Amino acid sequence: MQAGSGGSTTSQAGGSSTSGGGSPGSRPSSSTPTSAPASFRVGITSYRWSEPGGVTVNPQTGGALPGRSLTVEIRYPTLEGGTATETSAATPASRFGPYPVVVFAHGFETMPATYAPLLDAWVKAGFVVVSPVFPDENEVTVQQDGGFQSNAVATNLESDEVNEPADIAFVLKQVEALDSKGSGALVSGLLDMAKVALAGQSDGANVVAGLVFDSRFSAQRAELPVAPKAVAVLSGEPFQEEGDSYSASPASPPVLFVQSNADTCNPPEQAALLYTDLAGDPFRWFVELLGARHLPPYIGVPPYSAIVTRVTTTFFELELGWHAKGLSGSSVTAAGTSPGLAAVYGSSLPPIPNPADLGCGPPPPLPG
Repeated sequence: MQAGSGGSTTSQAGGSSTSGGGSPGSRPSSSTPTSAPASFRVGITSYRWSEPGGVTVNPQTGGALPGRSLTVEIRYPTLEGGTATETSAATPASRFGPYPVVVFAHGFETMPATYAPLLDAWVKAGFVVVSPVFPDENEVTVQQDGGFQSNAVATNLESDEVNEPADIAFVLKQVEALDSKGSGALVSGLLDMAKVALAGQSDGANVVAGLVFDSRFSAQRAELPVAPKAVAVLSGEPFQEEGDSYSASPASPPVLFVQSNADTCNPPEQAALLYTDLAGDPFRWFVELLGARHLPPYIGVPPYSAIVTRVTTTFFELELGWHAKGLSGSSVTAAGTSPGLAAVYGSSLPPIPNPADLGCGPPPPLPG
């Protein structure tokens, strides 16, 4: 475990894309060296950082406690280790970098490791994945205080998600400092901080969408040291408290939604509502998984996990300019389409179905 801190220059979140949801878009040639391997191995390291002025939640009372510390896992490309393992402190494959960065926010009562099959797939494709462990919503904390079935505790702990947009901004500042040459960190010089995407699942999806598109978090957005170039909202929904207001513009980063029409945890109509709120963003995709449950598509459970891995990786490659030669908006659409399993809606594509038609109830049997 290592500790570190660092300041950074701030900028407002935003960006633009030349891609379109279903129509081809021109992209710059890939920045990936031609000699890079087709698939990397996965190295992993972790850090523990204390966030000045932060608070955590007392799960029994819902009250705020002073102090906020975050464990942050960083997965990165390496040539060491096995194809199906993560190797701690492995030597980074620096000569093929720097690599684009994906910051991933986990959901309630999970850990970054819960999503290891998906996160590792991104690393193998050539991305560095930064995953904070949120102090109140992680699996260990929730289970220590009664688990999800303990409604009072769950409600108090889950309310911490409104503090997590600030965590993302804080973590990015620390990562930027780690990447600085001469910092002595294992990942020094490994990250391309000009190419950053945000992703999250469930509550984590709510957090990244709120950070980038919700007016309530404009102050936290201004603290981001870099403007994200892409956002992936995986089974998420909008915050719906007083003061929440979502909007997007042509300058907003492209956004990919993945949502099951049978999700009984984060209802699909809420994801559709958020998608509609961001109508000002010309580069949006909505991948509808047909009959999947809430978590399995993101933790390696077939058949939907392969679709999620394929479409998210293609989306990041396109929007972060990594292995992007020959890719376009239609590449994302093709990656997310699977007859009987997944359909894609978005810019230049058929309109998203009426939210009421997406359904919310027990999932039907898997095809076949």
